[in-house]
Amino acid sequence: MKGQYPVEETCSELTFSFWYALQEEVTSIDDDDKRIILLELFRPYFERLIEVLISKGQLPDNESIFTSEDKETFRCYRVDITDTMMCMHNVLSNRAIEVLANHLLLAVEQNQSWQRQESIIQLVGAGSEYVPLDENQILPRIFSLLPKLNFCNSSIINATLMVLGQYSSWLGHHQETLQNCVHLCINALSNPELIQSASIALKELTMENRMYMSKYLNDIFPIIKNVLENVHVQPNDRIRCVAIIGYILSAYASKIVIDHLNILLAPEVNKLLAYLSETNVDQNTILRKQNICTTLSFISVLITTIGYCGDQSDVDDNDQQQKAAENISEIPEVV
Repeated sequence: MKGQYPVEETCSELTFSFWYALQEEVTSIDDDDKRIILLELFRPYFERLIEVLISKGQLPDNESIFTSEDKETFRCYRVDITDTMMCMHNVLSNRAIEVLANHLLLAVEQNQSWQRQESIIQLVGAGSEYVPLDENQILPRIFSLLPKLNFCNSSIINATLMVLGQYSSWLGHHQETLQNCVHLCINALSNPELIQSASIALKELTMENRMYMSKYLNDIFPIIKNVLENVHVQPNDRIRCVAIIGYILSAYASKIVIDHLNILLAPEVNKLLAYLSETNVDQNTILRKQNICTTLSFISVLITTIGYCGDQSDVDDNDQQQKAAENISEIPEVV
């Protein structure tokens, strides 16, 4: 159905339940031969649906056509589109991500709008739970196209960052691809419009691949230190940034960990002591308690993530720690 939902049409949302029921019916058939026949019968329709989902999920050229209520309605509509795309991943398996890869390649080669590229990236993210970790044909094509996207709007950058986080496990098994994506996340941390998605992505990447990501400590630490010193950064973003550093430091020897803890913890401990020593307890009591809780959460997350071991049996931890330590510049102790 043509038109921009929900200002030009409101009927397309009625079809979501149909596509869910159809893929459920096809995939639940016990008879293998019959299921294969039905899959081949409906495959062209499912693939055509993916193209429609890309078009209907595009952000408008001018968002001023939306009222605040329209924006929320369209946000929910895009969630339904993502859920429907997950159904297509379920029924088509790797063919679904291949269809998206073909559309993304076309969008890049033809320099199509950033809105279309962003819509495709959103749907790529929906397949993160369905693509096997050993897939090495389609996803490398997709990730190789990311630097060529039209990053003229924060929405497409945010969508790309979220995809990196969603595929953190797969990227950990394909480190040649991961190394080309890390700096997009790191650079985005300094942008207030991107810090949420960038910190989410980096947190996932460092948690899943802490040994590999440890070599980026010198790149990440100064940026996160500046972020933590910015009073306008939201508490949740600060906590994620602390977790990122904690996961990275968990790969290092105690001397390097202590050096960085001195830098990070000294300001937080000083703030905590200041909150606790406030004499006028009747004024802004709620805010004072919130500040104390936030600071304690900061310290707790940092210590917890530093103690994280993860599950990376494919990496020799001792060798990695030694190599990482050799790459770290001397950092002055701060008390």
